[in-house]
Amino acid sequence: MTNVFRTVIATTPGDLVATVYLSANKIAPPHEGLELGIGDATIIKALAEAYGRKEAHVKNQLKELGDLGLVAKASRSSQMMMQKPKPLTVSKVLDTFRAIAKEAGKDSQDKKRNRIKGLLVAATDCEPQYIIRLLQSKMRIGLAEQTVLVALGQAATYCETLPGPPPEIQSSLEDAEFRPSPLRFQVLFT
Repeated sequence: MTNVFRTVIATTPGDLVATVYLSANKIAPPHEGLELGIGDATIIKALAEAYGRKEAHVKNQLKELGDLGLVAKASRSSQMMMQKPKPLTVSKVLDTFRAIAKEAGKDSQDKKRNRIKGLLVAATDCEPQYIIRLLQSKMRIGLAEQTVLVALGQAATYCETLPGPPPEIQSSLEDAEFRPSPLRFQVLFT
């Protein structure tokens, strides 16, 4: 995971936040309270519509494979494409997930399903598998949130091209002069 984050930092640093969120199976910080609110029935319906299959066939395949992500991957691999879709980006997937979470009101389930279909149609190779698993909050890749945070910290430590300090900082930390206040000095030695 550290190497993934290092690669993102080196090649597309703008995608780092999205990569961290999706790796931790989140779509926003906890204080925003954004939840996808997607059930398996909605996912099955979107999957069937996106790949031109019957819902009953998707449900039967789910019973066989035991994982809706694997069903999505198999459905995509059996579907022929006239034109290769525009590649999905990590940021686009996260933005779409956030849009899904914010849908509310009349016809919100239809809007959510249409956004899911858009992602599935654009997905290639193993992408449908992980899109579905992210929607279900069942990534099954063996990562806990703390593992992601540790990997991110290590990536930042090993990164050769970290941004410099903000312009309002005049000098680096090494040049800073330590001037303890009398109260602090007194607290340290009493």
